Amino acid sequence: MSKIIVQQADIPHFANTYPEEWIDCDVLVINCTMECYYDVNRIVDHYKHKVKTVCIMDDSYAYQPDCETHVIPYHLWRVYNELINKKQSPLNSVYGGDKFLCLTGKPYTGIHRAQMMYWLKNAGLLSQATYSLHITDDVIDQTVEVMPECTREQVVQFARDYNRTADGVKFVRSEGSMHYSGIPYNVALYENSKFQLISETHYRQDHVPFISEKTYTAIANEMPFIIVGDRMTCDKLQNMNFETFHSYYDVLPDWERIHACIDKVGQWLSDMPNYSTAVTHNLNRFLSLGRRTQSQLENILNTEAEFICPTQDQMWQEHFGLLA
Repeated sequence: MSKIIVQQADIPHFANTYPEEWIDCDVLVINCTMECYYDVNRIVDHYKHKVKTVCIMDDSYAYQPDCETHVIPYHLWRVYNELINKKQSPLNSVYGGDKFLCLTGKPYTGIHRAQMMYWLKNAGLLSQATYSLHITDDVIDQTVEVMPECTREQVVQFARDYNRTADGVKFVRSEGSMHYSGIPYNVALYENSKFQLISETHYRQDHVPFISEKTYTAIANEMPFIIVGDRMTCDKLQNMNFETFHSYYDVLPDWERIHACIDKVGQWLSDMPNYSTAVTHNLNRFLSLGRRTQSQLENILNTEAEFICPTQDQMWQEHFGLLA
């Protein structure tokens, strides 16, 4: 059976080009893991009467196109595929040290990134963190917009004083943005940390919670975590039978949620509970869901599941012509 698999990074391009040779394949698979409803609909509408069209959708989106659609925890399975199948990085089996881990990624995507780091600094907690902060000159203006309590001069000074890379990560810069897949990573970051403060991709009030590789990588490495992300993210994880550690604040509005997380960081640094049973449970649940999702994909598509998901670095190299 011949298949064409359209990866997420290529959806906008093919929504405008419609390769005619695709109608000669047996199955057209659209791997939609981000918000691009309009482009997906255009591809589906163009091909659905010409070739069997199947969409694989991440479970963070309350949307299904007009074709055969399968909803999966895509980002969980991507981490499972890269760590368990492809063995791109080893897994941590211990946690300790006297610092917490905080890898912020793009600083300008919301107040839960750069502004949160500024509040952590003001609370005297950054000195107790292994963290990354990437407020580079080319994103200063974007970062100022998400740090409403700071002047531009304060943001520039904060970047000068506190920018750092925790593990030598190099971002790919393309199309006005920065990209890094999170895998591979330096496992020593997890081995030497008490817990992780996770700055998730989104920080929204009224949206289906989005859970990315950031959270699932922490779970795979048996880390207790505090998530700064979409409202009700912990509730979603609990519904997936994961243990969470701080769900009481999950219903708080906007900035209150961030400050509650910062308070919890201070509490855990002073008196860290023993979560060894919980983190082992989470790892086992992650492995179970990863195996189940892989089997689901293979049954749907009659092919090896990892073929559906190249590594993120491979996707960016193919799409942008760059190495991550």
